[in-house]
Amino acid sequence: MKLKFIAAALCMTFGLSLFAQNNVTPTKKDNSPKCNIEQLTKDLNLSDKQAKELNALQEERRSKRDAMRQQRSEEKDKRQAEADTRRAEAEKDKAAYQEKVKSILTPEQYTKYQELQKQNRRDGKKGKDGKFHKDCRQCDKKSCKGENRTKVDSQEKSK
Repeated sequence: MKLKFIAAALCMTFGLSLFAQNNVTPTKKDNSPKCNIEQLTKDLNLSDKQAKELNALQEERRSKRDAMRQQRSEEKDKRQAEADTRRAEAEKDKAAYQEKVKSILTPEQYTKYQELQKQNRRDGKKGKDGKFHKDCRQCDKKSCKGENRTKVDSQEKSK
């Protein structure tokens, strides 16, 4: 009895899986303009003159679209080059600033300054909750999530 039940279940499983794997592949449409015009001619009973006019219109549209695509690509390249230039200028400015700071501070002060800069960058990053975790001015906890910051800010505004 159990053997018949298992055999029937297996037959149904394999039968359904074969049915589900129907090997009908969708035919890929050819979107070439010639094929498109031929299909429209057939479907709409176009005259030769109409087919030629539609073909010319499609060619004009294609050339405009290609020109716009080329222009967007050139604009993208130009924006990227400008961004790279701005980034390089900012890095150069930052390096000049750091050199001036280094010339003002003593070596020990500059070392401590660099450590403070690293700590500020690390502390200023957003946590998993999306809030900034910088030092709170009121409670001096590094992980207070700024709960007391709003109280301090409002007190400073009222002054």
